[in-house]
Amino acid sequence: MSILQLVKTDATEEKLVGNVFSESQYGIDRISVTLREGMKLSTGSYVFLIDDDGLPIVYQVVVPYWFRPSFDFEESLITVGNASTDRRIQRYRCLCTLVGKLTKDNQVEPPRNPIRPFSDVYTCSPEMAERVIHPLSDWRVRLGLNPETGREVLIDLNALVRQGLVVTGAQGTGKTTGLLTLLVRACQASPPLRFLMLDWTGEFQTLAKQDLSVQLINWERFASTFFSTIHQRILDSLSTHASIKGKNTREYKLLAAAINSLHQTEEFPTQKAIIDRAHQELPRLWSGSSKLKEGDAKAIIENIERVVQDSDEVPTKPPPLEDTLTPEEVCAKLPGNHGVVVDFSYPELGLLPDDQDTKNEIASALAQAIWTKASNAKGFGCLVVTDEAHRLLAEGSKYDNIWRKLATEGGRNGCPLWIVARRLALVDKTITIESQQNIVSFNTEDVDRRRIQADLGEDFAGMLGSLPPGEAMVKSMGFRVPGQVVHVKFDVVAKPSSPPPAKDRFSKMTKK
Repeated sequence: MSILQLVKTDATEEKLVGNVFSESQYGIDRISVTLREGMKLSTGSYVFLIDDDGLPIVYQVVVPYWFRPSFDFEESLITVGNASTDRRIQRYRCLCTLVGKLTKDNQVEPPRNPIRPFSDVYTCSPEMAERVIHPLSDWRVRLGLNPETGREVLIDLNALVRQGLVVTGAQGTGKTTGLLTLLVRACQASPPLRFLMLDWTGEFQTLAKQDLSVQLINWERFASTFFSTIHQRILDSLSTHASIKGKNTREYKLLAAAINSLHQTEEFPTQKAIIDRAHQELPRLWSGSSKLKEGDAKAIIENIERVVQDSDEVPTKPPPLEDTLTPEEVCAKLPGNHGVVVDFSYPELGLLPDDQDTKNEIASALAQAIWTKASNAKGFGCLVVTDEAHRLLAEGSKYDNIWRKLATEGGRNGCPLWIVARRLALVDKTITIESQQNIVSFNTEDVDRRRIQADLGEDFAGMLGSLPPGEAMVKSMGFRVPGQVVHVKFDVVAKPSSPPPAKDRFSKMTKK
């Protein structure tokens, strides 16, 4: 059906909902619509009016509200319990934002002139709304249904690869399920996307159970990455010991010589190895005219032995690293698989400190390997995806360089950053601003909604409202009009892996 035929079909008395009305001026980007008696439009609804050339200009409702003049006597009536509900002075109004004008050749472009006052406004048919939503690209995937039209919502993968993605929402709103839908379908596209998923809660283990080729790897399998810096880590730790008393002491100089010598010979710095190497290095450090007295040398060695043996940072034996992987080996797995899920939710081997800083170091090393591979190999592409982004990408993180690089330059190098943020307000603002050209926002906490409003403006934040679980407002460069906002009820392709409910834990502790 041509655009003019579609307008003729849609511009009927039954679909006439109101008129453009403003108490002041009439523009293009935003219009105020007063609805006729009995008419209501919800947030996200699509309406259109007819331009002078007979073509439709489509708008989207961002703020529906009741309006009535304020009278002092009505307030007095409220105080005595007799509030006026006279419908004659009530108006249902909508603020609408521009989507675009449909042209005869099925393009969408901005109108050139301000909207004429009192223009008739009609509700869009599902077909007309679909024409201004669906991307034209053939590299696209389905997200779900648009509740206002009942039609499917498609999104262009080119935009999600080029600009990255933010998925945000409070706990239990559906953000993990929504991301799983997008990931699974993106891996089933032609060509399929590849991903590295950093899973902090264990919810994404379900990806390994889908009809995909996905490898699940525990984070401790990358212990060799952590231990590649173990020599400097141990030296830094021992230098803060009270008995060492700073980096200018003879004890520190001997410790540094011993540990650096082990590093050069690629020997693991156990307690015994450091002490033995200290004995070997002492004569070399103080020989000739600077030779130590026997009592001083004995005191230095005894002090070092005590410090090393008292430290929890120095292992008593080398870890078994035969079954560990390097980040570069993960890159080698990706061409033959849809993705790799690195599970940070529990320690499997007991090799590493189970703390967030150690996990962040491993995650950042993996991201760096993906960046290096993608930057140097034009035939390599990989999404870097992390849930619980506030754990890894907090403001001021010492690992933020690689993550900012992925957020700002990853898209053009084939390794975009996708983040899932339950607490968006805690994530590095540089990263979120760079990634929010594509944002999927489920219902959010107030503090996170204020962050969204600061980053994206009042129109988008105002459309969030109280969304039911599983529904989101998606603002994306991957729709027909770049930066358009579409209401989506996500399909459920896979459900996240979840621990037993909290109630079950306590039920099992109840004595019978």
